[in-house]
Amino acid sequence: MMPVVLVPAAWMLGPVLAGLARAGRAPTIAMVTTTVELASLVERGTDTEAVVILTTAFPAMAGSVRRLQAQGARTVPALEAALGGGVTAASLTLLGELPEALNVPVPSIDDDDERWRLWQSLRDAGLDERHHLVDVDGHPALDELSARGTAVEGDLVGLLAAGAAGVLAGRMVAGNRRWNAQLDD
Repeated sequence: MMPVVLVPAAWMLGPVLAGLARAGRAPTIAMVTTTVELASLVERGTDTEAVVILTTAFPAMAGSVRRLQAQGARTVPALEAALGGGVTAASLTLLGELPEALNVPVPSIDDDDERWRLWQSLRDAGLDERHHLVDVDGHPALDELSARGTAVEGDLVGLLAAGAAGVLAGRMVAGNRRWNAQLDD
């Protein structure tokens, strides 16, 4: 039940990793950026608590992601979104290519118009019928970045979307730890 976070752009890694660290209380993470690394991870397994995959080559990685899912991994897609634009076409396509129902973290946003735009872009693509859209606060990830002294600059909607994926995956890691601790008792 290890979370596997799909990150469509390198700029999103900071908020995703910060969200994982904050919500998952510093989990061990395997970072994958190539199809060779992903294939190796699928074949050999890993003792990490979460995997973060930079999906710039997703079509080539899709088979390996599906094999991880078959082994019990839980995919968490980081939505690429922008102020005034909703979820990008690339993220909508990625979600459309993943066959199993996923928990898709949609960032909590105070601006009602922006919030509506995000949710509506997912609904218009029919993804609310295929996946579980989950409202997740990405602010803890941005707080973690600030606590580390990292400047939080850029499109707030995009940053919150990336942070929301990390926070959801971190919660999954924390839940896995609790579940494993109960098994050990």
